[in-house]
Amino acid sequence: MKAITDRLLPAGLAVALAAAPGWGLASGGQGYSGAPGPGRDATGEGLAFVETSSPTPTCYVGQRVELRVTFGVEAELLAERAVQPFGAPLEVPVQLRAPWLEDGSIARFEDVRPAGTDRAAAAPAAPTAGFALDERVARARSLGRRVEDGRSYAVYAIETAFVAPRRGRLALPGPVLSFAYATRFAPTLLREDAPQDRVDVFVRGAGLEFDVRPLPEQGRPVEFTDAVGRFSIAAEVEPREVTVGQSLRLRLEITGAGNLATFEPPHWTELGGFRVQGTLDESGPAARILSLDLAPRSDRVREVPAVSLHYFDPAPPGAYRVAATAPVAVTVHPAPSGTRSLRTPREAEAPPARRRPWLLPWFVLVTTIVVLAAVRRRRRRRG
Repeated sequence: MKAITDRLLPAGLAVALAAAPGWGLASGGQGYSGAPGPGRDATGEGLAFVETSSPTPTCYVGQRVELRVTFGVEAELLAERAVQPFGAPLEVPVQLRAPWLEDGSIARFEDVRPAGTDRAAAAPAAPTAGFALDERVARARSLGRRVEDGRSYAVYAIETAFVAPRRGRLALPGPVLSFAYATRFAPTLLREDAPQDRVDVFVRGAGLEFDVRPLPEQGRPVEFTDAVGRFSIAAEVEPREVTVGQSLRLRLEITGAGNLATFEPPHWTELGGFRVQGTLDESGPAARILSLDLAPRSDRVREVPAVSLHYFDPAPPGAYRVAATAPVAVTVHPAPSGTRSLRTPREAEAPPARRRPWLLPWFVLVTTIVVLAAVRRRRRRRG
């Protein structure tokens, strides 16, 4: 955990802490070593817990699946006996290990955020607390207290989401929560209740398994570009009045719940009487923005046509659907005299025909010779 020690510890203390028994801090930024956790396995002893949950055990390839990790530590232990694992104090002195969050080979995970946080919000609306997540400092939402079997726990949660890249069984190993506490305290020069010993423990959480299904072939539209979820699309056009030879901007805002950031945007080259000269793709936490540069081919164009987005809705029974914009009226003026309108795609691909006036005399001469030869043959036959 060199990343954390470099960030939190005063110079010289990181080496000493890394050498301390129990925590097994990684060196050189190598990350999670595969060990279940430092110290003694305290799973089932009631000191703490960690659990992973998801709304569904099944999903489709490309579907965005929500995931929550909840952990708790006995409130009395956390408040009075917990030992800070690093030089600078953490609000919740624990380390949560879930290496699959950073492992893109299993699935593509979004950034971890405090539970209940709107992805588009600048800051979480609920209180949060800092803790160690693998090799970095993260923040979790405080869920208050939970009482189980007569014990009170301080509970925290984080959320993320993943997109499964392929069909089959997807298994997420159970996370591990590590922490330390003291059983004896005594006054020192620096503090009255300095810990005199240290007990390192960890608890294991259960893993999760998902059945990842392929997208159905039946009913798949030709225009489908792997958008999975529920989406809507809206259009804005600026300016509404142009001249042939100029261009306008069509702004498409795609919103909804799904794989907004990962699906391939449709590739348009023509939209009604407009040529698509370029597309700008911007992905945000709450919307996908496609900006198209459109050039009218003639002054007969009266509107930017409706634009469709084909997507797969994973909600039972699962079906392909279409979201569409409304047409947008525009005014296109003729090009100024002396300028040429945009050519059609065939005209643009083919080179312009060259005039060859010298061919006409040769054509007349050859035609005359052929006719005279035919007349002579006919006379010979009659004679």
